[in-house]
Amino acid sequence: MIAAGNQSLKSAYSSNALEVVGATGPNDEVASYSNTGANVYAPGGDAPGNCQNSSNCILSTWMNGGYAVDQGTSMAAPHVSGLAALLLSEGYTNAQAVARINNTADTVSGIGRINAMRAVGATSHPSGTPTPRATHRSSSTPTPATTHATTKKPGSPARTVAPPSASPSSSVLAVAPTVSPSASAQAAGPTASTTRSRATQIALAALAIVVVGFAVARVATKRARGS
Repeated sequence: MIAAGNQSLKSAYSSNALEVVGATGPNDEVASYSNTGANVYAPGGDAPGNCQNSSNCILSTWMNGGYAVDQGTSMAAPHVSGLAALLLSEGYTNAQAVARINNTADTVSGIGRINAMRAVGATSHPSGTPTPRATHRSSSTPTPATTHATTKKPGSPARTVAPPSASPSSSVLAVAPTVSPSASAQAAGPTASTTRSRATQIALAALAIVVVGFAVARVATKRARGS
């Protein structure tokens, strides 16, 4: 599997050992930069100005774990490589997979553009062995975060965007329990009551002492007068 090139020329690759991949633009047209004469074509994006988003370019993984939008036959070739990998996983040989990709391509704009669903979804088996085995593929695929990069020419994005960092694990925040005013009053009740009780006892004891002292004083006074 090899990219045809981005020089708007005829592809220089012609070996039967190679599956040469050209690029199509957002409207299934041959991309303005793509070399012609490819064995098969796949979406590669085409933005004569600058790549702004995935509507006219290809959102792809990039260096250092990032993502970028870009255009070029280098964006088209991975589509075909991925399709070939699916066929190989079903038991096709290399030659059978390449033939299957080419024979199930849609004819658009005078070229063959891959049709992945037709390639992997047909019920007929390729001739020879091994027989493709039944596989189960999930219909849901992860969607990378939308990123934007600007490119001036195919194959060289001006900037890349690192993927969103993993969110930190949630931490548990301990919160002191709140106490309602009534609960506070109830909690403080026994202590206040005890204090008032003690104060009353002290006051009564002091009064008793005063009364006794007064009585003793009167008795002493009477005795003094009698003598």
